[in-house]
Amino acid sequence: MLLVATAMLVITGLLAVYTSSFAVGYQEFGDTNYFVGRQAVFALLGVGALILFMRMDYNRLRAWSVPMLLLALAGLIAVLLPGIGVERNGATRWLVFGPVSVQPSEFAKSCEISRSFRAPRRSGVDRWTFEGSWNRRFEWRGTRFDTERAW
Repeated sequence: MLLVATAMLVITGLLAVYTSSFAVGYQEFGDTNYFVGRQAVFALLGVGALILFMRMDYNRLRAWSVPMLLLALAGLIAVLLPGIGVERNGATRWLVFGPVSVQPSEFAKSCEISRSFRAPRRSGVDRWTFEGSWNRRFEWRGTRFDTERAW
């Protein structure tokens, strides 16, 4: 079901990119599919990453979380160094590796999410617990929260 929803969102996004940029692509690059082609390549890479991480045991991510967070921190610092960070639209937030430009802050967000996988195990709770679809009870770090009253 997750893959179907993802595919629908990707197709909708590709249609939106095509309808909004085919004239600019033709005028500036001589190719009406210039922007949608680039978007499709990165969409396929994203879907491939989705499938990879769906099949991966999250405990492996738990082990990689600290090195990934250190790499993200190095990228965030590298952006601030003169000659390494690239300025676009008045802000220096990009690192460029050949034809690919990357914002380290996006990678840092993913690393912070993977680091949060360490919280339940370190506190003695082995897993997140969610019960029922309308009964919003969950347990985190040994503390049981009940949000049922808020609904």
